[in-house]
Amino acid sequence: MTSASTIPPAIRDVLTKAQSIILEELLRAEVAKHADINQALRGDIRIADEAMCLKVHIHKLRKTLAPLNIVIKTVRGRGYSLTDESRAVIASMMKEPV
Repeated sequence: MTSASTIPPAIRDVLTKAQSIILEELLRAEVAKHADINQALRGDIRIADEAMCLKVHIHKLRKTLAPLNIVIKTVRGRGYSLTDESRAVIASMMKEPV
């Protein structure tokens, strides 16, 4: 997992811990696999309905990031990814003075 500094403060400040972890995974990989995200969120702890929990986290993260024009797309059968435009938005926010 990457450090929290990969997320601009303007975004990091409005995210929950779980949302931050998911966004870090999305920034780290071109396609963040379901298993990798779950591993980052839970470590070795398994929960009964991991898939549904991840879907709920992704749904809430999408709602939080939508006003910033950051889009998470589903890559069917593989996981999730950020659009190229979303990566550009995040990169530009990293360059803004704090």
